[in-house]
Amino acid sequence: MRTLNHQQYVSILRDNLTRWLKRKSRRIKTDLVEAALILMGLNLDAAADILQPLYSANPRGRKPYNPIIMLRALLLMVLLRYKS
Repeated sequence: MRTLNHQQYVSILRDNLTRWLKRKSRRIKTDLVEAALILMGLNLDAAADILQPLYSANPRGRKPYNPIIMLRALLLMVLLRYKS
């Protein structure tokens, strides 16, 4: 399972944030910017070694999601106070 390393993730997120913040219409909400900045500061690369053994060596069905991406999504939900 390949994922972006932290530096690649930060670079892509920074570029997107810069582009979103320059928009005049449909401006990005402050809480989204703050959550993105927090995620940019969290290097989750080491968590891959912990999470990877939790995945099946022979997955059935569709290809599993990358565990780091899932962890980032969960953290984003917590930061934005999503309940479901």
